[in-house]
Formats: sequence, structure tokens, C-alpha cells
Amino acid sequence: MNNSILTIIVTYNGMKWIDKCIQSVLSSTVRSDVFVIDNASTDETPDYIAVNYPSVHLIRSQKNLGFGQANNIGLQYAIDNNYDYVYLLNQDAWVKNDTFDIMISTQRNYPEYGVLSPIQLDGDESAFDFDFGEEISLWSKESKVCEDLFFDRTKEIVPFPMLMAAHWLISRKCLINVGGFSPAFFHYGEDNNYANRVWGKGFKTGVVMNAKAVHDRKGRFVSEEKKIFHEYCARVVEISNLNSSAKCVLWGYTYEIFLKILFSQKKLFPRLMNYIKFLFQVPKYIKIKNNSLKKCAFLNYNEVCKFNQHMPLDS
Repeated sequence: MNNSILTIIVTYNGMKWIDKCIQSVLSSTVRSDVFVIDNASTDETPDYIAVNYPSVHLIRSQKNLGFGQANNIGLQYAIDNNYDYVYLLNQDAWVKNDTFDIMISTQRNYPEYGVLSPIQLDGDESAFDFDFGEEISLWSKESKVCEDLFFDRTKEIVPFPMLMAAHWLISRKCLINVGGFSPAFFHYGEDNNYANRVWGKGFKTGVVMNAKAVHDRKGRFVSEEKKIFHEYCARVVEISNLNSSAKCVLWGYTYEIFLKILFSQKKLFPRLMNYIKFLFQVPKYIKIKNNSLKKCAFLNYNEVCKFNQHMPLDS
């Protein structure tokens, strides 16, 4: 079997990390082509890549497409050029020399897993990446992963329903069946939505416990406004879930807003505005949810990708 792999990196003002990111891929024991989509950086990131990494396939977008839609350009390229795997890699992340080798070998042994993540460490490799650590903790009761780590009896692979897309290995079979990222998301929530669709199509998502990689964002400040936006994205993920009832999501969101009003929660106005925006967007989200049932959703199978094909609904 051919193990051709395409690493897709979406960049935006990424000079701080770009050498470490790309060099890690080029130094891998498994060769990978590199496909970069620059989201209209205002620094020298795309020029630097063009000069210093001529082997990288570089796409310069004239506008910020967001994470999902920029990645879709690379996913379409992978489909059209018959890659066996794609690896989604954040610009502020990097792989170990053996990450690809371990993950591809594991996926071949467990082909039911369409999306896999390595253990994601923080920038100085002294702890889990904070979001990854939260996800591990959230599902550890079911998977007993923390107990297994403590007693050094880790399994080769552990299923997790939600995984950050900073490090994702996607098999071609999964990509063809599930498709690309939903245009309902500009930034945040698109990975959870994709994971829901992976499970809905009969594949699994999981963590390869002996593969490691780095996501360098330790100490990054998250503003209250961004937290509120994340709350909104979580509701979009819920109503876009193939296994959820739109009516239940709407009632749940309405009840939540009612409680916030009742108890006079701080920052109530932006939450109310997000709720109103959500209500107006529901028909679009349901339409997109129905489209996600199609094979290779939001991508064109065996057709050339057009840059303006699926633009984000919200920015």
C-alpha cells in the first residue's frame, strides 16, 4: 500500500513558528508533501515560505478564509492528487520525527479510525496542551486513560469523540466519505462539527497514545469576548450535529439564556446578541447540516477546487 501523505498548514502571521513547523515535517522519517494556505497574512509569512521552502505548495489567499475553508483547499488538492492521508497541522505546532510513522502504522492496524491525533504537548513539552488536557480529563472516566497513563498500561489507541484539529491524521477513505469542513464555521467549532460527522459516517476518532507532537500556545490569554464567542460556536456545533434534534438544541439554548437573564449574568448583552443571531441563522445551519450527509460534503470529488466555492457564512 502506498502511504503518500500531504501535510496541510493554514498560516496567518505565523513567522514566530513557521520554521519549526515546516522543518519538523521535512525532518520526518516518513516523507510528506507540504501544502500551505496563507490567510492574507499582514507580515512576511508567505514571502518567507516562498523563498526559504520552494518545495512547499503555497497558496496565497486574498482574504482570510478562516480555518476550515482554507483547509478545504488543501483537502481538495489531496483528493484530486490521490494522497492516502492528510495531516492537518497548525502553524503554531510541530511533529516529532516519528509522529507520522507511528500514526500511519496505527491507522493501518485500525482502519475504522478515520481521524487520529497524537498526544498533544505544550510548547516546552512539560505538560499536555491545555485544551487537549481538558478533553482527556473530560472523557477519562469512560476511557480510563488517566488511570492507564499512571499505571503505564496505555493502549495503542483510545477513542475520543472530540479532538482539536491542531494535529489530525485523516485517511483518504474517511475524507471521501465525510468531506471537508462545514462553511457554517469561520473559526472555532469546525473541528468538533467534523468529528461529529466522522462518527455519523461510521468512522471513529481517537488518540494514538505512543505518538507525540507539540502545540505551542502555553500562557496564551483568552479574552471574555472570545469565551462568549466560543459559547456561540458550541451551539452551532450542536445544531449541526447529525445526531441532534434542532428543536432540542433551540429549547436548550433558550433555557440557558433565560437563566442568564434571571440571574443577571455579566456580559449579558453580547450573549443575547449571539442568541438572536443564532435564531436568524438556524435555517442556514439546518440546510448545511443536511448537505453534510452527502458523500465528500463541501468538496468536489475529482473536480478542481475553486477558491470562492464555499465561503464562510459568518465572519
